[in-house]
Amino acid sequence: QAKQQAIEALQHSYCTSVFYEAPRRVLDTMKMMERCLPDTITIVMAKEITKTFETFISGSASKIIEWLEAEPAHQKGEFVLMVGPAEKDMSEISIEAQQLMTHLQLHLPPKKAAGIVAEHYGLKKNAIYQWSLMSLQTQ
Repeated sequence: QAKQQAIEALQHSYCTSVFYEAPRRVLDTMKMMERCLPDTITIVMAKEITKTFETFISGSASKIIEWLEAEPAHQKGEFVLMVGPAEKDMSEISIEAQQLMTHLQLHLPPKKAAGIVAEHYGLKKNAIYQWSLMSLQTQ
């Protein structure tokens, strides 16, 4: 239950999360990730890090499950799971970001202002710039 809640929380995490997983649980954990996470989140599974036969598999949860089930030996060893950040919904530019962009546009070219706002709020510069153009058209 606690593990499922932690995995579900990753849908809204904007940073990479790292888990250490036991061989006997790795397949079940990956199946839980497949159920709870969208396919757009990239997962990297590292097996036997710092050892001669270290392996890295990257992709969706279903791709990693397929690899784990392909051969019983794939489920043995030490595992590290790295779950990439969720994609930010660019349609949801916060009110604060909009206000900052509106203010900066009074003093800077839109492209430069968009770069500052994007960096400050961790958004894509192009999304801010497009919002800026649309807001100018509606005025």
